[in-house]
Amino acid sequence: MNALGHRPSPRWDTCRFRSILAAACLGALAGAGACAAPPKPAPAAPAAPVERPPPIVCSYNARGLWATADMRDLPAITWFTFMLPGFKPTTGEVARPVINCTGQSVRWGALPASECPMTEAEQAYLPPPPTLGPQDLVIASSSQTTRLVWSVTDHLADGEAEGPVALAEFRPNSVEIRAIGTLRALPERAHLRLVKVEGHTLLVAEGEHCDNLEATRCFRGTRLMVLADTRFEPQSVRLEDGRCLEPAFFATEHTQSVTGRDGTRRSMTANGRLDFAPDGVFIHEEIAVRSIDPDGKGPGRLLREARADRRLRVQSGHLYVSDGALWERMLQEW
Repeated sequence: MNALGHRPSPRWDTCRFRSILAAACLGALAGAGACAAPPKPAPAAPAAPVERPPPIVCSYNARGLWATADMRDLPAITWFTFMLPGFKPTTGEVARPVINCTGQSVRWGALPASECPMTEAEQAYLPPPPTLGPQDLVIASSSQTTRLVWSVTDHLADGEAEGPVALAEFRPNSVEIRAIGTLRALPERAHLRLVKVEGHTLLVAEGEHCDNLEATRCFRGTRLMVLADTRFEPQSVRLEDGRCLEPAFFATEHTQSVTGRDGTRRSMTANGRLDFAPDGVFIHEEIAVRSIDPDGKGPGRLLREARADRRLRVQSGHLYVSDGALWERMLQEW
C-alpha cells in the first residue's frame, strides 16, 4: 500500500516492469549482447528431386511370358520381332531398308549440320545376311529388370557391324523400350554397359573382329555413345577448343602394316585401355613399331615405342578430349 492506504494498480506494475526490463536490455546490449531478438529458424532444406524414368519409346505386350521377375527373358526371335517391325519370325528374314520399333531408319548416318561430320558414314557395307539368328543378338543386363539389347542387321568391310540398340525394361506384363538408337561396333565377343561420367550416361560397346585366316590376329575396340533423353546418339570427339577430331571409337588392340615416307614397310601395334571415372574417361595408349621380317616368321626388330594418356570429358552432351589419338600422331610423324 501507499501512504494513502491504496494498492498500486496492476497497470502501474506492468509499466514499471517493462521500463526496468527495457533499461536492463539496453545495458546488456552495450555489453554482452543479451536480450537480442531470438534467431529465426533455419529454412527447411529443399526436397530432393524425384528421378523419374524416361518416357516409353516402344512397348511389347509380354503378358503370360513369365511367372516371376527372375524368369523375365525373351528368346532372340521375340526380340527381333519386337525391335524390327519388318522381321519375319517364320523365315528369319528382315525387310529392308531396316527400321526400328519407332519407324525410324536403322542407318549410321551423318549428324545434324550443327555437329561434327560423321566420317564413318563412308564405310562400305557387305551384302546383308539373308536371315537373322541368335548369333546376331547381343544382350547385357543393366540391372535386375533392364537389358541392353543390340540387334545386328548389317556388317561392314572393316569388321564392324550395325543395328538398332535399345534399353529395355521388364514390367509385370510388358517390355518397355526406354531409349533407342543405331549402334556401330565390333560384333564378336561384344559386351554392352552403361556408365555415368560427369552426370551423363554413356553407352560403352566393347568387341572384337578376328581375321578369318588367322584367328589369333584380332582387332579390338570400344565405341562410346551418349544417352540423350530417349536416344543413343553417335558422337564425334572434339578437342577442348571445340574443333572436330575423330569418331568416338577407340582401338584397344590393333596391328597394321604401314608404309613410311621413305617407302619402307613397318608393322604398328597399338594397345589401349579406357578407365571410366565419375570425372572423365582416361585413355591409355601404347604403340610399338617394328620392322617386317622378310620371311614372316618373326615379329621383326623393335624400332620405336610410344605411350600417351588422354582424358575425355562429357560436357553438354558432347565429348571433348585433351589430345588426338597417338596412332594418328605417329602416322603423321613417320
